[in-house]
Amino acid sequence: MHRTFFRYLPFALLAAGLAGCRTTDPADPMQGLIPSPVSPISDVPIPAGFRMANDSQTYLAPNQLRIAHHHYKGGDDFLSVARFYREQLPLKGWTLLSQQQNGGIVILAFSKPTEDLTVTVSEGTLDTHVYVKLDPSNRNPAPPR
Repeated sequence: MHRTFFRYLPFALLAAGLAGCRTTDPADPMQGLIPSPVSPISDVPIPAGFRMANDSQTYLAPNQLRIAHHHYKGGDDFLSVARFYREQLPLKGWTLLSQQQNGGIVILAFSKPTEDLTVTVSEGTLDTHVYVKLDPSNRNPAPPR
């Protein structure tokens, strides 16, 4: 009996080890995305492999006022990209206000004390599209006492 046990032990260990491995299939929508090492807006990461489209615009005023309307394209699944923003933006100080999904479109609204951010992720024919809209908030600060 001991001989049989030791004969099959390596196979059992190998099977147990393989069962714990995670797939690296790029089509797996549950696989996590990583941020690109460089992003045009320092506190708004983009998924690695996404590229900015030509119709993107940025305005940075000397008084720290930031306005950006960016369009990015990439090959990852749109739900994975939406999850990327839900997970990554709070790490950069953004607060998730709302999330809406309608078919192949997810709209995420975030805020900081002086700025609003809307991220729209849409499923395209060839690419996933990300539209980032960063604007000063229109919330009025409390008057000084």
